[in-house]
Amino acid sequence: MSHKCHAIGCDKPCRPEYLMCGKHWGMLPKLRKESVLREYRKGQCQLDPLPSPQWHDAADAAIYWIHIAELRALTQTTAEGE
Repeated sequence: MSHKCHAIGCDKPCRPEYLMCGKHWGMLPKLRKESVLREYRKGQCQLDPLPSPQWHDAADAAIYWIHIAELRALTQTTAEGE
């Protein structure tokens, strides 16, 4: 499978219609998930290679949210190890 999770630094394969792997999708708050799903058009991965700007905005926000959450976790882990 050539499609991979869109979370920064994750290369886990996932289905093309999924924005992220199960681990990262599961980390997202419900409202962030709903935003991505609301803007997804059925078949956009196969039929329409140019998803809407609204979907890109929702996807970018989700990707950014995961990135910040992982940076915070890394910072906390590092601080605890000092």
